[in-house]
Amino acid sequence: DHPKHGQDLLTYVFAGMSLWSLLASVVSGFALSSLGARAMYILVAAFALPALVASWTTEETKKSAAEIRSGRDKIFRQKEFFTLACVMCGASMML
Repeated sequence: DHPKHGQDLLTYVFAGMSLWSLLASVVSGFALSSLGARAMYILVAAFALPALVASWTTEETKKSAAEIRSGRDKIFRQKEFFTLACVMCGASMML
């Protein structure tokens, strides 16, 4: 409701995405021409492995039905956000 470091986290995430995207653009042509297409799948899988391990080992707390209902009600009360999310979902599906 009142994130203290929300803007800092957002800046950190988008800076990381931009940096890694730039690095991928620079390296991808060289790696593809020198390693080949099949080796690129292995390279990408190696970088995805930490995310998979984290998702398998992180335990999620179970919420009660009342907590789930409360969270959904909070989302549905934000009409503009909910409408934008539906429009973006539909646009992505059409693409």
